[in-house]
Amino acid sequence: MKTLLFYNGDWHRQRPLRFSECFDMTVDELYKIFHSGNYRRNTGTFLMTDCLAKNLVAQTVSAWDLDSLKEYKPAAIVTNALHCVSPRFVFDRAYWQKILDLNAKVVPMTFGFRYHENGEYHLTDDMVYIFKQISERNEIGVRGEFVAEILNGYGVKNVRVIGCHSLFYHMNRSFRVDRVNRVCNRINFNFNQCYSDYFQSHLDFCRTSLPVFNYFLALFVKRQAEVDYTMQTAFMKELTGFANFTNFGAAKNFVMSKGRNFFSVDDWVNALK
Repeated sequence: MKTLLFYNGDWHRQRPLRFSECFDMTVDELYKIFHSGNYRRNTGTFLMTDCLAKNLVAQTVSAWDLDSLKEYKPAAIVTNALHCVSPRFVFDRAYWQKILDLNAKVVPMTFGFRYHENGEYHLTDDMVYIFKQISERNEIGVRGEFVAEILNGYGVKNVRVIGCHSLFYHMNRSFRVDRVNRVCNRINFNFNQCYSDYFQSHLDFCRTSLPVFNYFLALFVKRQAEVDYTMQTAFMKELTGFANFTNFGAAKNFVMSKGRNFFSVDDWVNALK
């Protein structure tokens, strides 16, 4: 009996990639780089899964390889696949039932919700059923008190607030970022500009997100700071998102020269240093 971790290590071991490099690649090459596994392609997600892979003694396995899952006869299955639950996503009750039928403890880490713009949230009947089944076997690790409160309200009681497990990446209880009493002229920022998807309306994007990007762009253009830009999502999604910018011409040099995709948290941490 062993612990399994839903994780695609091969994808996470790819080298960092400049946004400008992507334009010289074929569609097949881009697809292989950005879509060769079973995990949502953004920096937040691979940070969480890399952290679990680094700190857990577990056999890594694809979440979709049900045949292998059966052969392993696992005692526990650890996943962060429920880190962003929303009725806006397709929730596959049949899939999760197959996982539960393995009779292993399903351990969701950093369980969380994507809230509606007005802050409200609701669970579907399928979600409530599966989450209750999971909680009857073991605790569900949730991001924060609000998530725990919502689950409790639906009768899912066996939860523990643990935050995001990326907090434990270094496995150092004394880890801290020391305050530096000087003006810093080197900045790295991460920005999701893809309002073209169903998460964010154009109006909300222009009101809240776009000013953030424009602020750092201005610092770059005026040479007031050395600015690096960590891309959050796959190349084609980034490109189609930028196509919606009215000022793409002004931003092009910045995005092309400073935009980077990271596929390994170790690479990302080293770059930030």
